[in-house]
Amino acid sequence: MAKQTHQRSKPLRKERRKLAAIMFTDMVGYSALVQKNEKLAMELLEEHNRLLRASFPKFNGKEIKTIGDAFLVEFSSALDATRCAVDIQKVLEQRNARVRPERMVQIKIGLHVGDVIYRGKDVFGDGVNIASRIEPVAGPGGICLSEDVARQVQNKLDYPLIRLGRGELKNIEVPVELYKVFLPWQQKLIPFSDRIGFVLRQKRSRLFATLTGILLLMIGMSWMIFETYLSRVQANSSLPEKSVAVLPFQNIGENAEDEYLVDGITESLITDVARIPGLFVIARNSVFQYKGKPVKAQSVGEELKVRYVLEGSIQRAANKLRVTAQLIDAMTENLVWGSKFDPELKDIFAVQDSISMSIVNALQVTFSALEQSKMKAERPTNIDAQELYWKGLTHGRRRTKADNDLAIQYLNHAMEKDSRFAPAHATLASTLRFRFAFGFERNPSILDQVRQQVDRALELNPTLPEGMLVKGLLQREEGDLAGAIQTLLRLYEMFPHDAQCLYYLGNAYRDVGDLSKAVDFHKKALDVDPLYIFNAYNLAIDYWQLRQTDQLELYANKTISLDPNHFVGQMMKAYLLGLQGKENEALEAMARTIAAEPNHLDSYGVRASILVSFGRFDEAVKDLRYLLGKDPNSFTGIIAAIPLLVNLGKFNEAQALIESTLRFPVLPLVQGLELKAFLKLYDGIIKRETGKQELAQKHFEEARMSVEQHLARFPQSPTLRSLHSAILSMEGRFDQAFKEVELAISAIPGRYDFVFDLARLHAMRGDKVKMLAALQKAVDLGQRDFANMEIDIFLKKYRQDPGFVSFFETAGKKYLTRTSI
Repeated sequence: MAKQTHQRSKPLRKERRKLAAIMFTDMVGYSALVQKNEKLAMELLEEHNRLLRASFPKFNGKEIKTIGDAFLVEFSSALDATRCAVDIQKVLEQRNARVRPERMVQIKIGLHVGDVIYRGKDVFGDGVNIASRIEPVAGPGGICLSEDVARQVQNKLDYPLIRLGRGELKNIEVPVELYKVFLPWQQKLIPFSDRIGFVLRQKRSRLFATLTGILLLMIGMSWMIFETYLSRVQANSSLPEKSVAVLPFQNIGENAEDEYLVDGITESLITDVARIPGLFVIARNSVFQYKGKPVKAQSVGEELKVRYVLEGSIQRAANKLRVTAQLIDAMTENLVWGSKFDPELKDIFAVQDSISMSIVNALQVTFSALEQSKMKAERPTNIDAQELYWKGLTHGRRRTKADNDLAIQYLNHAMEKDSRFAPAHATLASTLRFRFAFGFERNPSILDQVRQQVDRALELNPTLPEGMLVKGLLQREEGDLAGAIQTLLRLYEMFPHDAQCLYYLGNAYRDVGDLSKAVDFHKKALDVDPLYIFNAYNLAIDYWQLRQTDQLELYANKTISLDPNHFVGQMMKAYLLGLQGKENEALEAMARTIAAEPNHLDSYGVRASILVSFGRFDEAVKDLRYLLGKDPNSFTGIIAAIPLLVNLGKFNEAQALIESTLRFPVLPLVQGLELKAFLKLYDGIIKRETGKQELAQKHFEEARMSVEQHLARFPQSPTLRSLHSAILSMEGRFDQAFKEVELAISAIPGRYDFVFDLARLHAMRGDKVKMLAALQKAVDLGQRDFANMEIDIFLKKYRQDPGFVSFFETAGKKYLTRTSI
């Protein structure tokens, strides 16, 4: 009787059922690694857990439990589950590309939609069992789906599905139709070996399995050979079939000083071939990475994603040349065309025409007589002018002041030889512009010279690409961004693969705050010029502005990998280290950045921003003073210096900087920020802080009118809207201000600085609770310059508030290795 009473008093375990998408993951090789190196295994498991757990909530995944090195996760939809699986494998692929082989983390993922039973804290049912049995079929780095999942995600996923077939799974009675997600970085066009492995795992008689295995092994070996060829086809499938890389011709003459001639002829050939409609031609910056290196056409084709490679050599003896050229199919390494020429130097253009037309004929593209005549119109009538032009180009490529001086001299001499040589005028304009932009000489009169030269170039040849490009850049620097975009778009329509046009169109769209177009054009620039470090750098900056951390890290690491010793590579490394709170390492990387390119003065502004994020304000101000002392026209330095000086209460210094900047003839948009409105806003804040309320309101009104003029032209710019909201808050127009900042946040939800702007509005309105909530959200999204946030002038009234102080102390200790908050 006592026994029965005991049974009645035992609580019943509640059970509920639901249909769910189930993900089952397993870490490859974990058990073996534990036996071999337990410490490393635990480190990798911890990192594995952190990376996967970061992906689950992005796709509404609910972690049910972990089983050693495996995760069991529930999703409300099959599409969410599959997208999450792809995201995880993509993150791991990018991570594994940066680590040593022994530190790689690979997982297998199985997905199924089915009935799930919840009993207490545990789960059961076919949904769980089948997902766990599917997972081993996925293979390292793979994703395997049941037919139920495949049916729901077909045509909704960015990646194709490969059918593996129907087979039996361990302890599952009914055979299951399985599919695999084709992930492009696995570099298999049709993963036939996966099908073989799947079939061999099925329950069959031993004899049948043996015979089938032998047959399939033979087929598989043949397929593996064929697969190598197919993978090359796939590598080039994203680019046009008629794509060419013109490698730097070799100087096989005795005189090393003829290098400028050989490089000049190569550049002229690249320009000529790029003018041929229907051809995709890799830009000069990328192909010249191979200069002086022994390379195979096949490896060049795979790295640059082109089908054909043109290579050759040049030998000079006095005014005689010997030129050899050959066009190679990079997939097969077969010779498509080849020839030798022995011209006089004055006849080099005829050789270039012959090579260009041979490519046209070999690749069967159309090159009309009109298009050919346009190409020939760009050439000088005097070969001496061409030689001087090539010398100017060579020195202009070297980013030193001495070389810039020499480039200008040679180009002027070229125009003395042939005053109607339009490319020389355009290139001189570009060289002078670089002189100004890079800080060698910031005399505004240089821009007048740029304007004169580009006008002359376009007078001689209205559709000269080099002239149109420089005109667009000049319009951008004069503040006419709408005109700059219009000019560059006309050039883009004529030459859609012009790398510099794509590069600067991306920059122009970033300046007006249209980041989606900036990314689009910068990606196009990277396609046509994949080894040019500034293309990867630009995309890193775009994604920094979008606050998409995964893409930022991807392109920052690509920038570093292209040239770890380049100042831009070191700068990206410093930035990533700063985001990770590694103060000393970040500043060491910035020291290397400045040492690598001392003339790039804006590097001091970047270092100042890193110093600010760690509360090292005096050092940051010192760097900004140095930058602006050397280059008073540095808009990036001005934008960094004024808020910092105001936040620190250095009103006189900030006021002097504002007044000197307002005297500039042009105040452009800089990465979406309208400079005049920005200056007037902080001018008004200084007046308000020093008790000059009427003047403050006058400056706020002027700031608002200025930014509203630009918003009328570029309404898609979230940066302009955020600036507008700050100005409106200073005028007490909070309803409008909140609408504007909410529009900015909705445009780019991940931009933590816009969320910080929301916190500022709440502070200005006196709502401490909402201010702290917005600050927390900004930190959650990735904002890390806690010291600067804490002294922000918009938050001034809360600086002594215990809750406010406590928030920053907690956040700083959590995210930074050391901070002087």
